[in-house]
Amino acid sequence: MELITSRNFLLPERQGAISGRWWYNLWFRKLWPYVELSVGDTLFWYESKTRKIVWRTEVNEIVRFPYTRKNEVTAKLRLPARETESVYFKDTPKSGFCLAYKIKPIERITISKPDAFRFPHQGWLKLTPAVRRSWRWRNAKASQHSENDRLGGSEKLTRISFNSAGWQRPTGDARKYESVNTYNHKYGFGHEDWLFRSEWLIDGWRYAFIQGVNKSHSKLVNRGQAIDLTLFTIEPDKRRRYVAVICAVECLDDQESQDALAIFKEMGWYKTMRKEIKAVGGDDSALGATQFAKHVLNVRFRQENLNLLRADEFARADDPVVKLRRYQLYDLDRAKPHKTQRRGDHRLPRVRAWLRRGYGPVKCDPAHARMQVKLMKELKLEFPDARILRENEFIDVSVRTKAELILFEIKSDLDPRSVIRHGLGQILEYAYHPTRIHNLPAKLVIVGQRPLTVGDQEYLNRLTNQFALPLSYRVIDSVQRQ
Repeated sequence: MELITSRNFLLPERQGAISGRWWYNLWFRKLWPYVELSVGDTLFWYESKTRKIVWRTEVNEIVRFPYTRKNEVTAKLRLPARETESVYFKDTPKSGFCLAYKIKPIERITISKPDAFRFPHQGWLKLTPAVRRSWRWRNAKASQHSENDRLGGSEKLTRISFNSAGWQRPTGDARKYESVNTYNHKYGFGHEDWLFRSEWLIDGWRYAFIQGVNKSHSKLVNRGQAIDLTLFTIEPDKRRRYVAVICAVECLDDQESQDALAIFKEMGWYKTMRKEIKAVGGDDSALGATQFAKHVLNVRFRQENLNLLRADEFARADDPVVKLRRYQLYDLDRAKPHKTQRRGDHRLPRVRAWLRRGYGPVKCDPAHARMQVKLMKELKLEFPDARILRENEFIDVSVRTKAELILFEIKSDLDPRSVIRHGLGQILEYAYHPTRIHNLPAKLVIVGQRPLTVGDQEYLNRLTNQFALPLSYRVIDSVQRQ
């Protein structure tokens, strides 16, 4: 996550003066980002006196704690006298919550605040694409940019190789239409040929490969955020056709790729892939060869997030996409395609075209399993005398104490809103359906990999306040990202 924090004084210009000390906020209640701030987040520093962002740093240590007296803060953070005598310290609440953090300076920069932009009163701001645009971020004077900056926003466009079978299996088509030095021409298939194989699901997730993502793999993994991906292909007649929009595509790290491939092999899908390559005269020895692609599978997305576009969804002559040829990620804002949404259709569907060979989830999602293990270890420390079970009546994890029953529903999506969307219905059923009888009051906890955004927290607060739901959200990361 990238954030901006504000200070009403001039910040030090030397790296040594800004690092190695505790920076802190004291609040009457838990304001954003008391819970959300994480080690590794990029933190930009804004000076209200100069009206400029002057530092880019990285958070490398965090402590959070409630306090009943300010001397507790002084003792815990070992604040010097000049700090406790400052105007800010004196004006903060006598009791409340402390968010303290240490940072590693990355670079001194200069980014001016727009005149019309109002900084939030609490002094914190999430750096979103909209904020970047309003602050004219691209014109910032800086010696370097982070990988996240170079990667851009969360809406991307990429090319996939042509396939006349709807990306269900290899067809050998690309060998006919691509140049002789391309992978598809040499080996007679592409890793994307099974992209929409809808019956190959792992706990509702489709694991696949997209070449454009492959070229930005490390950046996407380090960012740890889902992207919305618009796919286009180049037809044999050279026209660009928009194929699909996939929302919340997640890039797999090394462990996730290996776990998914192990399930593909166990289910016989990998063997099928090899057979289908041979069936079109391709060389199946290239599948899994790391000199061509590090992983056979590099992305995952929920099947319901796949929006296939109509076969006549062609780019117009003035569409910037007609000039794009490479298999790489393009910023959707820069490409500005004219047609990237699924259009409504007044015609009745053709029944055969909409039949899917679906067998339902057949395996537990590996990321889900890791989260479950980690959650249970934490709960055993928090509730040493409680009865803690997993998969009891299909509930991911339940904690039974003498006074209450706590139900946990785990979703491994990187997008917290998607976690709530998919977890809420299930956990409500587990708690309140007439077939579920509990002799203790139930608390409901939805578990995701990433902290809630401000909007997500507002949504959760509305659910709890307006509908009186005993609902909360907990963060459990499935992997230790570098």
